[in-house]
Amino acid sequence: AAGVYAAGDVTGPPGLGSVAMEQARVAMCRAFAIPFKESLDSMVPTGIYTLPEVSMVGLTEAAARLASDDVGTGRTHFSGNARARISGSTEGMLKLVFRASDRRLLGAHIFGEEATELIHVAQALLHREGAIDEFIDTTFNFPTRADAFKYAAYDGLPPRASTLGPVSS
Repeated sequence: AAGVYAAGDVTGPPGLGSVAMEQARVAMCRAFAIPFKESLDSMVPTGIYTLPEVSMVGLTEAAARLASDDVGTGRTHFSGNARARISGSTEGMLKLVFRASDRRLLGAHIFGEEATELIHVAQALLHREGAIDEFIDTTFNFPTRADAFKYAAYDGLPPRASTLGPVSS
């Protein structure tokens, strides 16, 4: 109804505290005619604070494949991540879902320590409609868990045919 503002679970799914806070900001700005926060984020990350944490943003691989055959994925396991190994918490992985033809990121899924913190790196790229190449081109601090984005992106690249010809023994 016009002039009625609500936030949280009364507005429907998703029932996330982070979404309710953003809904409240939009409602407040509209109620008091403050031209600042006028709409909700279209790319909301979800987080499950279990051990290990689980977080995602964007499309799942299944949803992307339902929409198109032009889908690629790249994965990396935290067991190969230097920071995870140093901390002794190597359980988990990071998965990127992207459009194969131009490598535009469509979604990201993470489970493991700090998943709910890391997901925002993918969220930022999704907002810009960027390609996974940006992860490859970015210099991440080392050792960090965020460096996993680079290795998942490398994993998603297609294998290259050798331009040198066969290797002789």
